[in-house]
Amino acid sequence: MFRSLKLQLMCQTSEVRVTATIPIKPKWMHLVPVCLCLLFTHGAIAAQSELPDNARVLLEEMQPGFKALAEGRAQDAFALWKPLAEQDFAPAQHNVALLYEKGRGVPQSQVEAVQWFWLAELNGYSRSAKNRQALQKALPAPAFEALCGKLKKRLAENVLADGGRKARRFARLLEESPRAPETQAEDAYVWNAVAVALGDSNAIPDRDRLAKGMAPERLIELQALAVGLFDHSLPPDTLAKDYPPKSEEEAAGQ
Repeated sequence: MFRSLKLQLMCQTSEVRVTATIPIKPKWMHLVPVCLCLLFTHGAIAAQSELPDNARVLLEEMQPGFKALAEGRAQDAFALWKPLAEQDFAPAQHNVALLYEKGRGVPQSQVEAVQWFWLAELNGYSRSAKNRQALQKALPAPAFEALCGKLKKRLAENVLADGGRKARRFARLLEESPRAPETQAEDAYVWNAVAVALGDSNAIPDRDRLAKGMAPERLIELQALAVGLFDHSLPPDTLAKDYPPKSEEEAAGQ
């Protein structure tokens, strides 16, 4: 005989409710609290805002992953959720991050967990912020800089499609990151400028606030960097600290 565990996924903004009845073998019932703790640490796994139009379909596609995890098949859950996460579906990204954080179904990786929590946050799942912030504090500076560059490159690939919201969120996260204040402000200014150019007027106050604290010469350089990122004439992972690039003579003199 099977007993049943009933899981509910609900999107509050789009009023998407998907209910799955998952059969759980009696020998796996002791794992149910563990699975629920892993998956529902901060509430139901569903985006709080800005779900894609096919959210109902994607939420339904997540259900086999819950069943797999409840049955102790974490590797299968990861394999089911990772493709959905790659489609920028925030609930799946949050779940993938949790699996990396706990080392369930995939080797434990703090960097990968931060990356996927961050992506979920950028895609509107604000509940990922607490997880990201807790893990991010322990990342060594080189690992964090590499992660910033990786996320910038990924972000630039689809930033034109969402009216600047991701660029603004990314700017805010960069400003809050545990790096030198000057570097934080410069990268945050650049991405706020890109967000405004893409039509997100909510980024204007932060763009202008950050600009006030910069030397005129440096502001001109950062504006050129923003233009280059916007029109894709510069690599999307270009950091403010590396722009403008040094000449061969300057590099040789260091």
